[in-house]
This record gives sequence, structure tokens and C-alpha cells, in this order.
Amino acid sequence: MEIIQAKNGNLLPFQIEKVVRVLQEGGIVVYPTDTLYGVGCNAFDGEAVKKIFELKGRSSSEKVSVLVGEIGSIKKYAYVGMLEEAFLKKYLPGPVTVILKLKKDLIGKGKFAGEVVNDNDAVGFRVIDKYNFINEVCLKCGFPIVATSANLSQPETVNSNVEYVLGQFADKLDLIDVVIDAGDLGNIIPSTVVDISKSPYQILRKGAEDIEL
Repeated sequence: MEIIQAKNGNLLPFQIEKVVRVLQEGGIVVYPTDTLYGVGCNAFDGEAVKKIFELKGRSSSEKVSVLVGEIGSIKKYAYVGMLEEAFLKKYLPGPVTVILKLKKDLIGKGKFAGEVVNDNDAVGFRVIDKYNFINEVCLKCGFPIVATSANLSQPETVNSNVEYVLGQFADKLDLIDVVIDAGDLGNIIPSTVVDISKSPYQILRKGAEDIEL
């Protein structure tokens, strides 16, 4: 496991390339977001996603969301009509996870790992508005990155620093390839989760952003 320091909240180009390479090779990365530290991998790589579930002790029935570099990337994978686009533009980038129905040509094709797609053939998407190097990583990878909090599944997050994360995963650190340390994020509230894949829209988890439906 390698720890990369994000000095002044940024990574140098060669560090970004290293993170991209690790993800492309099926590795696991801990990274900062606009809410909590996340742990992620290539969302299309089923074996890598299973490692994250093992790391967190998470049930395979509990779906995880994905991180993309920009709103335009969401449109590659999900149905985005006028109403959905208005919602995305209002709340993203930001601390909101938006669940959207996959495009018809992706449903049942196995592109996304099964742990990402819910029973309604929908996926939760995030675009963060802090630590823009993470968005750059997503765009350079060319695939979505799993976005789930870097902690064990049962306890709530009580600290937002790398020391806490490493303590959570102390007996499974061999599963992690890279940790990006941006210091204490100053927040222990997760993203707000909103399902707009069906009507009426539904807030599944209240979090860091107040949502008006």
C-alpha cells in the first residue's frame, strides 16, 4: 500500500497518472471527496468490486454508487431526459448521489458490476465539487469508479481523516493499493441519496445537501 499526499488539496500530474494506472489494473484506491473519504475501483471490474465488499464487510445485496468526472459522463450510461437533466444541473457537482435508470442498451449486459446495479436497473451517480483531481482521474480512466465510504459497513463515520480509515481496515490493508491523504476533510456527513429513476422522486438518505423535490 502506498500513501500519496495531496498537498494543498492537489496531486501532481505524475501522481494522477499513478492513481489512474492502479485503477486501470484492478486496484483499490482510498480517496477524498466533498463529504467523506471514499474507497473505489473500476465499477466495471467485478473482481475488484468484490474486494471492496470484502474490505468493508458489506453484504452483496447492498448496492454501491459510482463516481464520474462530469455530468456528461452520466449521460453515457443513464437515461437523462429534460427533467433528469434539470435535476442534475441543480445539484451536481455536489454532495448528492443521484440514482438514474441505465440506458436500455446497457440493461442486462453486465457492463457494470452486479453490486452497482439495483433491482430497477438503476445506478447511483456522484460528481464531486472538491478535490478536482479526482474528477480528472475519472475522466482519464474512462470508466466510473466505485464510490462508497471508506469505513466498515456497520459503524457510522466518526472521523474524516486517513488515520481513521486505516484504523477501520487495519486487518485488511493488503487489499488497498493506494491511499490519497488530503488531511482531515472536516465532515462526517455522507452525501444525500435521491432516486430519480422512477416517479415520484424519493430521498433515500438525508445527508450533506438539502434537496427540494
